[in-house]
Amino acid sequence: MSNSPVTIPTAFAGVTATVNPATGAASAAAAPAAFTPPPPPEATPFTDPEFGSKVLALLALDDRYAREAASYLKPGHFVGPVDQNLAKIILAYVRTYSQLPGDIKALAEVVKAHPDVPAAEKPLYARRLVELHTLNQAMPNRAWIRDQAVDFCKRQALIMLASEIPTLLSKPHADFGKIRDELHRTMTIGEGLGANFRNLFDAAEIERRRERRDATATGKGRLGVPTGIASPRYNLDDLLYHRGWERGAFTGIMGRAKMGKTTFCAQSALLSAQLHGQNWLYVSLEVSDEIIEDRTDAMLTGVKMTDLLASRDAIASQVNGLTKLGKFFVERYPANTLTTDATDALVGRYFDRGIKLDGVVVDYLGIMRVTPADDRYIGLGNATKELRRIAGKYDVAMLSPIQTNRDGVGKANAGMDKVGESFAIVQDCDLLLALNATDQEIAAGVRRLTVAASRNTGGFTMKVKSNMEVMRIVEDVLDVTYD
Repeated sequence: MSNSPVTIPTAFAGVTATVNPATGAASAAAAPAAFTPPPPPEATPFTDPEFGSKVLALLALDDRYAREAASYLKPGHFVGPVDQNLAKIILAYVRTYSQLPGDIKALAEVVKAHPDVPAAEKPLYARRLVELHTLNQAMPNRAWIRDQAVDFCKRQALIMLASEIPTLLSKPHADFGKIRDELHRTMTIGEGLGANFRNLFDAAEIERRRERRDATATGKGRLGVPTGIASPRYNLDDLLYHRGWERGAFTGIMGRAKMGKTTFCAQSALLSAQLHGQNWLYVSLEVSDEIIEDRTDAMLTGVKMTDLLASRDAIASQVNGLTKLGKFFVERYPANTLTTDATDALVGRYFDRGIKLDGVVVDYLGIMRVTPADDRYIGLGNATKELRRIAGKYDVAMLSPIQTNRDGVGKANAGMDKVGESFAIVQDCDLLLALNATDQEIAAGVRRLTVAASRNTGGFTMKVKSNMEVMRIVEDVLDVTYD
């Protein structure tokens, strides 16, 4: 009787065995090695090189996109050694520091100093960066480019995963867990900012923190958004933990009705834009376009609101002559119409047009359209969480006036327990400043800005001189006391 083949358990795959019926002895011989295909390339370049250039321009100069794309873009997605090397340098930087170096000049310094850029080729890299900068400035369809890049990378990742699945299945114990995890990772490309895998105990991480604090202490590092609230003796920025309004955070300015909360937020945003080169978006749900315009010109020129008509020619000339380093954008919506989703989309449209905002004022939280509409306590709490999320998504400072309740109206110092409608607002405020004044202080043009709640900033009270005739809540800082 001839030998008959016997099925071998999966654990012994790759071995062929036969049994001699006469003796019962088994013999085994290794099966011919299965063909192993060569490993797939790291990434497939974008089909259209011109489209790839646009993606590289966004990666190089759009901080929001770079932080997202660092989780799925690879140098191999680009064509040519210069573009591939630029992508490699930028991706490594973003994965290390969770942000781009800064503007085109800062990026050029990083590229110039990189050891992978030969000295003889530095002019070539410089020219390419200029081309990318020009391309970035003239790019109106950023959201579409981002979506197309995500779609391409997701498709290519799925193709590569499909080529790896047979190998994973051929193992003694099929690695279904890895297949599941890889499939999930691939399908969620573009849906998050990825992971940094930073261990704060690493020596390199410790040194990075020291360098960050050194840069902050010398004014060269990443600071908060300047508040613009200052006098020769005092500066609100110096009192705040982040040396200004914190990016990615929600700050509430609390006070009773007609205390000047809206005016304070507008003044801060306006001066931050004019004097410090920051870009602010002011979203009004309360006052008309004309009132915003009049208050803006009164703040900038010092001309009384009542004299704006008579001084219209002089005001136009004066405002035109002012140094304006940043931008101050204004959007107007009726009360109870703006949702947090609409706010997210609105801010996103500015970034999609290449306008990098530093701060957003929503005036004000209490008259937004919230969900659920029939429970203001929960709805306002949800809206606060969402505004904070939007601040983090776009890396902007988010400010909004907040009303006190009736108990807070007559208080010389209204604390966080006097927040109106929903105490849930306080839970998601990174910083809550209270604008307080007694009737006597208001008559004397004096107000106090006090820390009502904070995650990081220490307690203080800033006593200020106001001039409401020119819509300046802070015309001078009189004194600062510390808790």
